[in-house]
Amino acid sequence: MILSTASYTSRIGEVLGKEERVVDVDVNSFGEALRSAGLPGFVVAMLVDMQGPIRQGSLDVNSNYRSKRISSLSSSLLLLNVL
Repeated sequence: MILSTASYTSRIGEVLGKEERVVDVDVNSFGEALRSAGLPGFVVAMLVDMQGPIRQGSLDVNSNYRSKRISSLSSSLLLLNVL
């Protein structure tokens, strides 16, 4: 299951017991925010340059690892129950 940023943030808010929100910003605004936070120019440039590939999905991961682990656990529990 792939969670959107909004879904992930909402779940974090539930755990923390407070409302969290996602603020979508364009790349230029992102860079300005980083500069105003005091980050050095080379760091701002690096992070801004990374945004293109990230926004195009370079960090998306589609994996069935969790479902395999749950399946393995339920099989183990079933085996223990039989013994």
